[in-house]
Amino acid sequence: MASSLSLYIFIYVVLSNFRGLTLFYFTIHLQVSYIAFILLYAYVITMFFPRFDSSQTFGGLSAVELILYFWIFTIIVEEIRQVSLMNTSRHCVTC
Repeated sequence: MASSLSLYIFIYVVLSNFRGLTLFYFTIHLQVSYIAFILLYAYVITMFFPRFDSSQTFGGLSAVELILYFWIFTIIVEEIRQVSLMNTSRHCVTC
């Protein structure tokens, strides 16, 4: 009984230490962001894609679509930034 209790305490301590890591928070925020993006994209495709009404804001685009387009733009910019940093680090001899 005492050995199983100490095992549970050990598991609790390991998990609580793991939860405090910066990488853990980054991974959780990344997953939440990814799920939010997929849900917003699915919402736009199912609700806003078939209709086109030019009386809406900004040339027929709704606010949700503008947010989604901005989000996609930031993802593309981040990928371009990562590729450019990857190319410069390969050729940097003193880094």
